[in-house]
Amino acid sequence: MRNIKNASQSSNFKVTKIFIQIFQTLWNNSSNTTSKLLYDFKGILANLNKQYVGNEQNDAQEFLLFLINTIHDELNLAFARRSRPSQSSSELARRAWLEYIDANQSIITSIFSAQLHSTLRCHQCKKESKTFEPYLLLSLPIPQKIIKPVFITVVFLNQSPKQLQIGLCLPITNTIKDVRQAIAQQSNLDPNDVS
Repeated sequence: MRNIKNASQSSNFKVTKIFIQIFQTLWNNSSNTTSKLLYDFKGILANLNKQYVGNEQNDAQEFLLFLINTIHDELNLAFARRSRPSQSSSELARRAWLEYIDANQSIITSIFSAQLHSTLRCHQCKKESKTFEPYLLLSLPIPQKIIKPVFITVVFLNQSPKQLQIGLCLPITNTIKDVRQAIAQQSNLDPNDVS
């Protein structure tokens, strides 16, 4: 709340104020005013970004980033940026981060911001280019469990029928032990008898 009182009043903190009111209303379980606040909130956002006019479905991640950036812009206490070159990677990273923090002082920056360091190196001339980028959102892929169908013929030594063909769907990360256990389960054998 300190940020709201001390920052510039140019935006009137419309988004931040109503966002706080919505959370307070939800926290206090005051459902009689929640729908009016949500309607007002949607109207304010629609005035800021025409993408949110109407009742079309929007991307949740894109909306969250827009909302966080808007609140950050309203609460940002910084006024000017400074630029200073440096030599070492750690010094460059530190200075880039300090410049970003100097220009972006809000609770959103304090909670959600981080810095990504990337280095591009030319294999021919060995020249390096280093980039330090602040971010609020880092998209990471969710690893998928890749399953492969496998057909196995089980040969019994002392049993009739002598052969049994089974189909298994196994993750490609399975070990031989995992495969033996799956075969044993499907063929009603003890895992120790599968070799």
